[in-house]
Amino acid sequence: MTTSVTTRDGRTLEVHEAGDPTGLPVIVHHGTPMSGVPYAPHVELASEQGIRLLGYDRPGYGGSTRSAGRKVADCKGCPAPATDARIPAVSGDPAHRTARTQSG
Repeated sequence: MTTSVTTRDGRTLEVHEAGDPTGLPVIVHHGTPMSGVPYAPHVELASEQGIRLLGYDRPGYGGSTRSAGRKVADCKGCPAPATDARIPAVSGDPAHRTARTQSG
């Protein structure tokens, strides 16, 4: 499932959810440049293990809007809206975090 939410600074953040919809929420931080679309083998494992995966498109990628004047490195603060109560997928639940990258 993909949802677009508005960040505190008025941008659009596209959030991707997969796995067990009632499972333990885990925010997946991915490398740059990539979108937050879940990796199919991770989705399968998450579904089997009761985990709800949440990813997001970094600013300026996919469905997330760029903030004028920001650099690629500035997106480190971007996941904050993913734990904001305005996103129903995480609202009220503590979220765990994991990261993946293609760079090694």
